[in-house]
Amino acid sequence: MAKFRTWEEECLPRLVVIDPSRPVALCVLWNLIEKLPEYAPGLDRASGLAVIGNLRTPIGIGWFLRGLWKFPHIHRVVIWGSDLTGSGEALIALWENGP
Repeated sequence: MAKFRTWEEECLPRLVVIDPSRPVALCVLWNLIEKLPEYAPGLDRASGLAVIGNLRTPIGIGWFLRGLWKFPHIHRVVIWGSDLTGSGEALIALWENGP
């Protein structure tokens, strides 16, 4: 029988958690999180970010929403990166039009 993975098992190890009490999350699309210091130096505790994570495909939007539920202090999500699979566009459509 297949074991279903929880959000904590699937997503939490891949996130960069800076300060979960902060109000902003950075959603990196196709770009690598490891390259962020090169593109945006100074992303640290003073930046106001709670967490940084990837959303490479629209299939991950369900996991993304579960993540927001796990971090109730997040009130804003910044979407950044190359939208090669339409995940950013899908996320914006969800916000504008609802499920």
